[in-house]
Amino acid sequence: MRINCIHLGALAVVCAMWAVSSLAQKAPASSIEQLQAAVQHSPFDSKVRLQLGLAYIAMDDFPHALEALHDAVRLGPNSSEAHNWLGVALMEKSDLPNAVAEFRKAVALDPKNARAYTNLGSALSHSGETDQAITAFQKALALAPNRSGAQLDLALALRDKGDLEGALRHLHRVVAAEPGNAIFHYELGQTLRQSGDFAGAVAAFEKAVEINPEQQEAYYGLGQTLKQQSAATQKPVPASASSADGFYKRAQELAAKGDLNGAREQLTSALQADEKHVEAHNLLGYVLGQQGDLAFALNHLERAVQLRPEYADAHYNFGVALWYSGSHERAISELKESVRLDPAAGASYAFLGMTLRETTDLSAARTDLQCAIALLPATAASYIDLGIVFLRLGEVDRALGQFEAGLNATSFVPVPDWQAAVSGLRSSLVKSDRADAHNMLGL
Repeated sequence: MRINCIHLGALAVVCAMWAVSSLAQKAPASSIEQLQAAVQHSPFDSKVRLQLGLAYIAMDDFPHALEALHDAVRLGPNSSEAHNWLGVALMEKSDLPNAVAEFRKAVALDPKNARAYTNLGSALSHSGETDQAITAFQKALALAPNRSGAQLDLALALRDKGDLEGALRHLHRVVAAEPGNAIFHYELGQTLRQSGDFAGAVAAFEKAVEINPEQQEAYYGLGQTLKQQSAATQKPVPASASSADGFYKRAQELAAKGDLNGAREQLTSALQADEKHVEAHNLLGYVLGQQGDLAFALNHLERAVQLRPEYADAHYNFGVALWYSGSHERAISELKESVRLDPAAGASYAFLGMTLRETTDLSAARTDLQCAIALLPATAASYIDLGIVFLRLGEVDRALGQFEAGLNATSFVPVPDWQAAVSGLRSSLVKSDRADAHNMLGL
């Protein structure tokens, strides 16, 4: 059984297929063969044809489902359910005009058929008839106020029409009713983002990927929202205006080419010309750190954050240097300040996640690494780090999924923590001798 989510423009409509499982559970657990035999025994029984059609739908066999449901409607033209399920099968075939016609017949025959009203709303939404869809969803909810599918569909239709306040009202209801549903949190995040509530959207997307770490749409939404949040909160940082700028620019060029010694000389000259050149302190601290001279790197990076406390990149570099110097608690504090100042700093989230992983704050590590993946989806290291976190949380299946994503990533800079991943997999195999874990360990 599957649930189809069809995206049409700004509107994400949940297809009528959500309703199949609820009816199928009420149907006898008969095989297709048994139902076909029942049709042979009672060839004019509309209900048997309906059950056969539902059985085919449950198997995603829509050509045979359509045939059985057409027969059900032919034999039982006054059956609201037969018209409703024929409409569902027609929607799967993308035959929207006939699907709408069948759903209209279903609600005309039974004005209390909430399922048919919901399906009618979905078909109308797909057809671009948003106002009519909203009316159908409202009728469905009037009949069955706790129907989450109708609540969600109504919220998305309202969002498509531009009524974000109304959409959010219904989305908060479905999230409260089913807090473990990742799709509901994702749609809430999308709507909050459109309304300009970036902090709320980030929280909703983070919850979606916490529930389902494989939901790629939620990672994308999280990454886009963090970038928007950063753009909205960042103030232009003026460059240090001094005669040291020329030295600094030459140092940037040399560092980009890998000539760290040359960059170091130019930065030293820049600071001789202007001791308060913030960018020069930051870049020199980075260069010295790359060369292993952590003591002097820390001096320059600390000076950079003192001169410009709102400089996110300097807090990041300072945090990294502190971590490698052994000052772990202070390093985490600087890294947290970096992501606070710049919510789109993917590298800061990645390194912070790794540090929290090592200090066993696994819940926070998971959140920060998922933000890193959202912002830097091509970088293998964050997937591997998140896989290690899942292993330590005992969630082996999710860990394997992240390791696979890391192996398939296109960038291996920075170098992933393969050693910790291998060690974690070996430890998991002691507890559970899983073939898929052995295979991943081999890879």
